[in-house]
Amino acid sequence: MNILNNLKTRIKQKYFDRYLTIDQAKRITPQAFLESIGVHLAHHCNLHCYSCDNFSQLSKPGYYDIEVFERDLERLQSITNGMIREFYLLGGEPLLNKQCSSYFNIVRKYFHHTEIHMITNAILLPKQNQHFWDSARVNKVHIRPTKYPIDIDWETIKNKCKEEGVALEFFNDEKVEKLSFKTSLDPEGKSIPFESFVNCHRANACTQLYNGKIYPCPPLAYINIFNEKFSQNLKQTPEDYIDIYQDGITYEKILDFLARPVPFCRYCKTKKMVYRPWLRSQKTLDEYFS
Repeated sequence: MNILNNLKTRIKQKYFDRYLTIDQAKRITPQAFLESIGVHLAHHCNLHCYSCDNFSQLSKPGYYDIEVFERDLERLQSITNGMIREFYLLGGEPLLNKQCSSYFNIVRKYFHHTEIHMITNAILLPKQNQHFWDSARVNKVHIRPTKYPIDIDWETIKNKCKEEGVALEFFNDEKVEKLSFKTSLDPEGKSIPFESFVNCHRANACTQLYNGKIYPCPPLAYINIFNEKFSQNLKQTPEDYIDIYQDGITYEKILDFLARPVPFCRYCKTKKMVYRPWLRSQKTLDEYFS
């Protein structure tokens, strides 16, 4: 029996890497419709996390132009017929954008049944005016704070949300503080795109909309921030995104696109994205290259 078990173990070790796990298979299977799509209300942040994969700690102040945002959502609604389960309004830190309530209105205008989640570090939440809270309530926005190991008066925030009739749901476990993870990039682009893709937790899950284009992940959508900060040249090509204004674009084409690797995947070392206790960024290149 021991000999047989040892043989089975060796066979498993030899051939395991040739097969996909269920999670990996889901990444290369087109969705029936978009489960979620994220948009930056602000590119920059007031917290500056280590190795942020949105490059928010590296970004100059910047926003998703609200007129472009509305035009893009109108176009996206016409393509999807409003069939997107969740909108994530994030950044950076979205509350750095003083027009948050107007963005809430726009999303609800075009997506009547989609859930709207605002992902925030909550630092600025107690400072929001009544117009913000009224818009969040009317548009059924879910406030989704991430719990970082910083000094936040959570009881006051909980009471305020309850008082205003606005849903409060922690993005991570309320009892577990946020971890940091290393966004490992390959400056020479020698990673195998398929392997990077199937091992990436963002694949077919962290779709981004920005300036009329749909990107499969935040690092690709905002790589210009990284390149500018560190004088790098990780190239974004037309094959790395979907232009929603291109003739002949259908929902099916978007869903198929999101379920396959793109050329930019060659820059990602997804197997080396290890977690560690949360820490602040030093804004150095070795947070990404090493």
